[in-house]
Amino acid sequence: MQKVGVVGIPWVFSDERQGTALAPFAIRYTGILEQLSNMEIELCDFENLDFCTEEMLFLRTDLKAVTNKMLSQTELLEVMLRQVDTSLVLAGDEWVAQLLFLAAQKQNDESIYVILDAPVQTDFFASYLGVLKKLLEEPNSELGNLRLKPSQFCILSAKRELETEKAFFEKAGVKYFGLADIENLGFEEVILRLLAWTRKKDASVHLLLSASAIDPVFVPGVNRISVGGLTYREVAHFMEVMAKRGSFSSIMVAGLNPLRDEGNKSAKFMARMFEIYFKTRSLVDEKKAKGLT
Repeated sequence: MQKVGVVGIPWVFSDERQGTALAPFAIRYTGILEQLSNMEIELCDFENLDFCTEEMLFLRTDLKAVTNKMLSQTELLEVMLRQVDTSLVLAGDEWVAQLLFLAAQKQNDESIYVILDAPVQTDFFASYLGVLKKLLEEPNSELGNLRLKPSQFCILSAKRELETEKAFFEKAGVKYFGLADIENLGFEEVILRLLAWTRKKDASVHLLLSASAIDPVFVPGVNRISVGGLTYREVAHFMEVMAKRGSFSSIMVAGLNPLRDEGNKSAKFMARMFEIYFKTRSLVDEKKAKGLT
């Protein structure tokens, strides 16, 4: 039986994106925890961390203050990563990814990270790619003893305007699958190559999924809408393949803004992806228990 932990981190680091802090609540509101409980899953709810919207910490780009706040909150995530098979992290801003990096690296300093993101631009706070870019450009920043290597990261992005960013990340040593790769190789082949990359590493795999990675037709609740992105079918297929042939130690979702959503459409999309992943994992585990694989 899978053991799954859930925690919400309703943090936002810009007054332009305050609605993003509501994302953990919106995803919970879909009933996803009840759905997971009905599967062959032992669910551990670590609840939501406190709202953090104090102006001195979260409504300005004060890296040191934000980092100190994060460093003080890593213990809960470390505990969850130790106690469960897969941790669901329902985050506000993508900048919260650093909290996952800090906790995961303490568990296994060879952990690897698969990032699905396609922001309008790689802004410092507003995207996983911006966070990663900052860490690569300033490896000796304020992040305690965090030491990350470019080879620990794989990016999957499907928006044409980000092709210019591909050169930066590839030069740094990050594995990067962009829109051109999807068009030239096909999405199925890209997934298989990404899967092969994870298997070469023989380490814990963490998925960081941004709402910006997905076509706004399916996920309109984002801070900055831009054309293109992964479709429902593509993300669902990705989750299914990864569940069948691999597994994630954690899945972080960030960048969803319920105040800009159509009803709760975007949160329901994320909940559905969780459901697909864990339902597939349950079937795989069931077959293993019966000696069918």
